[in-house]
Order: sequence, then structure tokens, then C-alpha cells
Amino acid sequence: MSNLRFTLYLVLIFLVACRQESSLERALAASGENRKELELVLDYFRGDSLKYKAACFLIENMSGAFAVDEEIVAACRPFYQMYDSLSHTYDYDSLSIYDQYPRGKDWGRQIDSLWNAYSSSNNEKLKKDMCIDIKVIKASRLITEIEQAFRVWKENVYTRNYSFETFCDYILPYRQENGLLVDSARQVFYSRHHGQFFVNPGKNMIEEADSLLRLYSYIGHSGFHATGIPIWDVATLEKLRHGLCTHKCWHNTLLFSSLGIAVATDIVPAWANRGSSHSWSVLIEERDIHPFNPFWEQNLWQYKRLYNNMDYHKYWGRFRLPKVFRKTYRYYMEGPLADGVPAKDIPEAFRSLRKKDVSHEYFDTVNVRIKLRKVPSGTKYAYLCVWNYNNWKPVHWGKITEDVALFSGMGKDIVYLPMYCMDGEMVVAADPVLVQKDGKVRILHPEDTREEMVTTQYTGVLAYPLNRYNNGIITGTVLKGGKVYGRWRDTLCVFPERIELNSQRLQVQSKDSVRYVRMMLPTKGMALGDLKFYKETFSGKELVKSVRWMTSLPLSFKGEPADNIFDAWSSTGYRRPLDADYVDLDLGECCLLSEVSFCPYLDVEYKEDEVYELCIWQNGWQVVTSGKGGKPLHFTDVPKNALWLIRPSSQKERKHVRPFVYENGEVYWY
Repeated sequence: MSNLRFTLYLVLIFLVACRQESSLERALAASGENRKELELVLDYFRGDSLKYKAACFLIENMSGAFAVDEEIVAACRPFYQMYDSLSHTYDYDSLSIYDQYPRGKDWGRQIDSLWNAYSSSNNEKLKKDMCIDIKVIKASRLITEIEQAFRVWKENVYTRNYSFETFCDYILPYRQENGLLVDSARQVFYSRHHGQFFVNPGKNMIEEADSLLRLYSYIGHSGFHATGIPIWDVATLEKLRHGLCTHKCWHNTLLFSSLGIAVATDIVPAWANRGSSHSWSVLIEERDIHPFNPFWEQNLWQYKRLYNNMDYHKYWGRFRLPKVFRKTYRYYMEGPLADGVPAKDIPEAFRSLRKKDVSHEYFDTVNVRIKLRKVPSGTKYAYLCVWNYNNWKPVHWGKITEDVALFSGMGKDIVYLPMYCMDGEMVVAADPVLVQKDGKVRILHPEDTREEMVTTQYTGVLAYPLNRYNNGIITGTVLKGGKVYGRWRDTLCVFPERIELNSQRLQVQSKDSVRYVRMMLPTKGMALGDLKFYKETFSGKELVKSVRWMTSLPLSFKGEPADNIFDAWSSTGYRRPLDADYVDLDLGECCLLSEVSFCPYLDVEYKEDEVYELCIWQNGWQVVTSGKGGKPLHFTDVPKNALWLIRPSSQKERKHVRPFVYENGEVYWY
């Protein structure tokens, strides 16, 4: 643990251990020689009860906040100038506002090389300890920040009636991100935009916010190049014009709060169905939130829909979120750190008390109880983890009572693995569980019963762009039905614009019985992996088992028969252009249809020159069998109710492989 982290940990333990004192007294005691500066602030506002409370709020929650040493910024200035000069050779002044990565990978490679050389030759200059706010911050800075926050709060037509608590949480704080310089950035933003935004009634807050963000659209994503470049202040980010999502998020918090808008940064610690994590910005109303992409884009405000764990992105597919936390200035005294658990037994993501669980603001949640294996002596917490970049990453903690851990507010339709943290190592605590769409918990433990498995992919949702072409072929397909062949009276259903990788069920609109079905093909082509019809019976919905093609369909260019669409596996299918814009089917009986299920054609992701291993989770990934790529992989005699993973045998640590559950001939990716 670094000296800074150790010092911050001691401060937090001190705060937890001294609960009998007032929070203000604890903070003042922790300030050491800087106490006189903090007392000057309190004395300055003693005659104004509300501002005095605001000052108390900032001081009470200041312990553990820290800033970079300004000498690091000074040490980096020559590099910033070289970065600026190099970027100008790529003409970044003329970039479109939608151009995220300036002139492609060549720019990125040169930036990487430039930073590697500079940081190596200036290694000692860049080794500076952080400065702990409560021990160094000046009274003049706090007084300025408090006065400014109150001014813009009352000037802002949208937030002036917000509660004092909301003001303290999302407008008042001089920092909402550790490490940043505490400088005059908010005053600079105010001088730039005062009177232009959020001060005139009769407008729309989101439209005004959109216009303000457009002014900073020249700041783009770095494309993950030179991610170690220190960017600790607004002036540097605006000079470099490129950064990561975390950089643009704190830029947005300083920008909006400088004009009296309640703002924060929300994070997903790890996606539940793809690699990495993410942070984004959110504007906050008393009863609503407006999350948005930190960088400028046309669909800036779509995050609330995308992150509801039901919808998905037309280009990238589904996003599944296990938890969402909001970065806060306020301490939330809950979880393992507040409970006195040693830092070595807490995953790094939960060694901070400056976060608030806001998962319920995005998606429907469920509390999950997990029965654990033998709980190690003295262990108070377990952690739910999701598969992320070839590892299990913790996303939430659960307090242990006897041998059961309770995890609050979890996302659904997600596979989790319960684990312990012991001396910095994550240890399996139970079998993986699938929290289903209905919130029920299913333990994924291999059964004795066996089945056949057919798959075409190994990266899950990341293969979505690979299949967008297939989705486009069948989007808008109309199914019409009739009792008599050729008399197409009723529309049964229409394939939607948004199509996922798994089967989708569509409700049949017609209330009449049908025997024959005509598929109206908008592109004169077919790209299906599966098609099923369900009829209404006295005992419920039943699969229609006697469906056959009435239209003669040639083999696909890959030699696939159209009957693949009716076999037991959604991973086998049929794709080819056709001469006509329709095909006909015979259901084999006249019946009242209730639902139609379809799955798009899934392209094979396996390369011909690679062997792929089928792995099962049993306290770790165990290789069951393998198969040669170039075609769908067909495995026989595999156990049901297991968690699976397929990986290239020559790249066993490939980070984009995803686990899946196999049921009824179909792969469900997690």
C-alpha cells in the first residue's frame, strides 16, 4: 500500500473509531496544523446559519480527500507542449465534433511513444505524494467556493428551489473526484458562461445543457492512448483536447456545478456482459436523473434507456449493469470499510466511502441471498463478482450472517460468482448463480443429465456488430396467416427493428385460427437461426411441432438447408438472398397461435486455423473437450445447468471471451 493510501486508510479508521465525537470535531482533529484555516472558515460564516452549515458539511466530509501536488503538473508542462505540437500535425483544430479519435491509430501510437519516453526520463520528477485536503486547504479557497456555490444556486432557475441537502451533495462540493487540483476552475467556467445558461425562465434544462456541452465538443476520447498521462486540472484537459471518460466526467461536474446545476458522476464497476467498466455524467433533479455520455455525441441523452437492463443499443447490443454507484463528496458510512474490515480484506473498489448506491435509479433491482460454503473465521463480508476481462471482478459486498450473505439491489438477468477477499486475493465462496429476469436465483451447478450443444461464437455481445447485417435482412419481416392457403387475412406479427442475438418472442395479434403462414421478406432474403410457433391450448402454450416449408428453398451458399431453421439449435441456421419477396409455411394443423419465436442467423466467429476449448466452471474453468473452428462447434454429452466458456486454445487468456448458459438448444450470454 502506498504512503498516501496508508495515510488515508488511517484517517478513515480514525473517523470510524471516533463516532462518539461530533463529525465536525473529528474532522478538525484530523486537520493537524491546518485546523486554524478551517476554523477561519467557520468563523467567517458563523453569522449566516445556512452557509455555516455548508461549511460544516465540507469540513466534516473532507477527510480522505486529496489533490495532486502542483509540482507534477509543472513537471509535465514540457510534455503537454510536445503533445500539443504533435496533435497539430494531425490538424486536430479542424476535426469534426463527432471525430472521437484524431486521425486514427497513427496519432495514438506516436502519443504513446512520446509519453513513454518522457515519463521514463522524468521518472523522479513525477514521483510526488498527493496533498491531503484537510491538512493543506486554505480558508480563502473554501470561502470562495462556498460563496460562489450559493450565488449560482440562487441564480439558477432550475435548481434554486432544490433542497439544501441536494445543494450540498451536488452543487456545493469543490471536488467530486480525488486527485484534482483545487483551483479556480469553477470561477473560470462561471466567468465564461454567466448569464448565458440556466438563468432565464421559460426554457428547457436539457436543451440548455445540450447547447453548453456542444461548446466543449472539441474535447474527445483519447482512444485509450497514453492512459498514464496525468490530467489533473481543467486547463490541461482543454489544452490536450483528449482524455478518458473519467477526465471528461470531472470536467462536466465542475462545469455544471459552476452554473448551479446539480451534477455527479455515476459508474458501473464492471459490465455484466462485456469487459471493462464505465463512468458517465448525470444531471440531477429532485425526483429524476438525466444521465448522458460524458463526450459529445448525437444521442447524448440515451443512457437512461440503454442502462435500464431491458433495452439495448442498435450498434453495440445489450448493456447489462450489475450495480451503479454515484461518486460523492459525502461519506456513506456503510459496508466493509465502515465496519472496520482491514483494507487487505476489501477489494480495492470498496476501499472508499465516497459512493452512493443508485442502481434503483436505473433499473429494477432485487436483493440476493446466497448460502456460502464454509465461511473463513472472522470473515464479515462476501462479494458478488461478474466475469470481466478474463477474471471475476467484484461489484458489490454482502454482510454475512452465519453462512448466508445478503447483497442488496442487484441487477437481474446476470450471472454472479460469490467470493471472499482474503489478504488481497479473491477466493471462491459458492457456486455461480444466475439472477433471472424475474429476480429468482438459480444456482449453476452441473447436473447428471446430459444434452447436445451447438455454438457459433465465444465473445457474446461483442459479436453483435458481426450480426447486424443479418438482423437488417429480417427486420420488418411480416407474418400473415390464413385458414386456407393463399387467403392471407390477418397479420400475425412483425419482426422488430431491434433484434438481439438470442431468440425473441412476439405476441400474435390475430385472434383467428390459422393453418398457413406467409413470411413477407422486405429484403428478398432470409437470415434466420430459429423459428418457432406456439399455439394456445387448454393447458397453456404449446410448441407447434409439424411446421414445414411449402416454398422450395435452395441450399445456402454455405450448403445449409432451410430446415436448419426448424432444428433443435438456434446456432444452426439459413441465410441467402431469394428471388421472391415471400416464402410460405404449413403449420400442419389449424390452431390459434399465441406467440412466434425467432432468432437471427448467427455468423460463425470461430477461425478455421484455431482449436477451441469448451470449459465448464467447477471452482475454476475446467477443459471438457475441444473442437476445430471454421464451422459451428458441436459437442455431445455435456451436463445441463452449468456455466460454460469457449476460448481459443492458443490464446487462453484472451480477455473478450464470455461465459454462457446453454438451454433448450440456445446459448444465453453473460
